[in-house]
Amino acid sequence: MPLHAAEAASLAGSRWLAGDEPDGVSRARLVVDVHLARIAEPVNSPALRPCTAVSRLTAREQQIVLAAADGERTRSIAQRLHLSERTVENHLNRAYRKLGVAGRTELRGALSVGGPNPN
Repeated sequence: MPLHAAEAASLAGSRWLAGDEPDGVSRARLVVDVHLARIAEPVNSPALRPCTAVSRLTAREQQIVLAAADGERTRSIAQRLHLSERTVENHLNRAYRKLGVAGRTELRGALSVGGPNPN
């Protein structure tokens, strides 16, 4: 259902843009980008705008941010990807700056993703 979620977020962003609500617009764009990153095949939908935020991330940053947003802990991400925990945290911090979020809690809130406490 990521395509439908991306389309819905895109349409919501359009409404927020029309209502001059920049916080809603940036949140909607981030949700669109994350859901599009989860789709393996290219999509062509009139409801979707071009990718912005997540497309600026490297493939590794996308991989780590999606795992973190789903509530996966740093240690688990590091073990699964054969990286050090510090490397995972460095990727997350660079991605947070690119996405304009302050941390996992804000990332999950912006993406409306639940999950266990990642700390």
